[in-house]
Amino acid sequence: MVFAAFLLVAMIAVGAWSLADGAGFATVALRVVVTAVVLQVGYFVMLMVFAYLPNASARSDTSRAQKKRCPSSQSVQGANDSPH
Repeated sequence: MVFAAFLLVAMIAVGAWSLADGAGFATVALRVVVTAVVLQVGYFVMLMVFAYLPNASARSDTSRAQKKRCPSSQSVQGANDSPH
């Protein structure tokens, strides 16, 4: 939803700037369409990069979960390690 709002703002800005520059209707339309396509492709590439990059927070979450299951600070006492 936020991406769509920013895309719309960018397209309006490009269209207004082109009209203020004195460009014709076809040129304004072409610039607005190219802006939308470039932003869509950039958003897709960003999503793919984030999907394939290793997630540092997920790795730290799994390491925290492993430490909770088997904490290294507590030693497991076997039958031969009895303090008596």
